[in-house]
Amino acid sequence: LPRLTQRDREAARAFEAWKAGMTGHPLVDANMRELMLTGFMSNRGRQNVASFLVHDLAIDWRAGADWFESCLLDYDTSSNWGNWCAAAALMGGRVNRFNIVKQSRDYDPEGAYLKTWLPELANVPAPQIFEPWKLSSAMLEAAKLEIDHSQGPVRAPSVFEPGGETSGGKAVYPAPLPTSGYAFDGGKSGGGKGGGGKSGKKGKKEPQGGGRGYRVPSSMQGGGGI
Repeated sequence: LPRLTQRDREAARAFEAWKAGMTGHPLVDANMRELMLTGFMSNRGRQNVASFLVHDLAIDWRAGADWFESCLLDYDTSSNWGNWCAAAALMGGRVNRFNIVKQSRDYDPEGAYLKTWLPELANVPAPQIFEPWKLSSAMLEAAKLEIDHSQGPVRAPSVFEPGGETSGGKAVYPAPLPTSGYAFDGGKSGGGKGGGGKSGKKGKKEPQGGGRGYRVPSSMQGGGGI
């Protein structure tokens, strides 16, 4: 069952981190910060962040639809709520769960988009930038980066400061929020056609709906929402 942010403290904190672009998952964070600052997000970004909220954080899709309604300049009621309903797999067909790391590898291979909106990761090269929580101590030192494991109150990111929030001269980026469901293998499989797609490799058996994509009706594609 989806978690309700009004009743679950952990879900409420995760939702605040998602809204602020502080989940510790770079592609999600970059898109959410772009939305917060510009009122815009690409179609692919909208699908990725919706999938992450619903399927990885297991948070009620209606909270995401409401936040998009508050932020999007191209907001349209039917497109937004209809597409969020589709993202939550409530319209029949297959569940569309995106492999966030693979999406970065496929569509932002140099990490240029991530670095535009995540100044904390400016010194992290690709492909390591897609999974900064895996950086060794030496790599963190070279990138002048600190991963924050405190899980304290969600703070607003300082996206306009070249180094982001700093601690002892180092940029600070949050550790990734815990996620639920099927664990993708570092972005090397899953998330194929349409984002969810069939797994690119045989391996761990996916749970029902995990990592497989459905087709969004053509009438619901485009702007106005997801």
